Amino acid sequence: MAMPTFFKRDTPSLPIEIGDRLRLRFDQPHRGYVEQTGLLQDVRNGALCIDVDPTCRPQRGSIVQVSSLCANADKVAFSSEILGRHRRQGQLPVLLVKVPTPSADQRRTAHRIDAALKAEARWEDEQHRQRQQTGVLTNLSGAGACLFTRELPKAERLHIDICAPDAFIEGWAARRAERMHRAPRAGAVCTDPLQAVRQTLFKEFENIECRIVESSVYKRDKRGPIHALALSYVAPRESCFRLVRFLERQSLQRGLEAPQSRAAA
Repeated sequence: MAMPTFFKRDTPSLPIEIGDRLRLRFDQPHRGYVEQTGLLQDVRNGALCIDVDPTCRPQRGSIVQVSSLCANADKVAFSSEILGRHRRQGQLPVLLVKVPTPSADQRRTAHRIDAALKAEARWEDEQHRQRQQTGVLTNLSGAGACLFTRELPKAERLHIDICAPDAFIEGWAARRAERMHRAPRAGAVCTDPLQAVRQTLFKEFENIECRIVESSVYKRDKRGPIHALALSYVAPRESCFRLVRFLERQSLQRGLEAPQSRAAA
């Protein structure tokens, strides 16, 4: 899945590009929260230029929530400030939104790795019935992923269990068990500390609460549509950051080994 390009103007790197459709949400006096969608037309002088309805006139300095509306998990979401309005090239009315400065956590969250992991999704439908679906998780980061499923959940949130690779769990468990062996806790009794650690680590990838940011039909086949759900974890997961780093190292290792295999052949 292709990653979006980055701004090449006077802005920090953001995983959106000119032409992307964005959703804006802000508070207006006497109207409450208002949502607008528009295209990112330009980036100038530290401002995102987003075309919106000409009648949309939020106050300068208002806080605005911005999120992209792409059809996969390569999304960006942030809070910013409305700087005012402008007419691009004297004609197109645009809203000026301050470009945010990404923090270290945001840069860490934005890093994603392509992978294909089995995942179980659970949610409550409109009739309050519990639903479950097996899917494929890809485009992972510590704060979200893209889930491909046959059934489209009719819910705003769901919980997922990620099937982390055995090699990842084994390596992490061995390191943690070694630390426990070097510094045992008073009164701790365990016949198989490695197995206990494994079970604890598997639970790190269970029952992860997610918001469904966007959904789209990825493709259709004889069995029907395959839906792509862009998920955002309600709370960032350190375990998922670790998994992303492991998968990245694994991918780099395979890339280094492939030329050697071809040369030997």
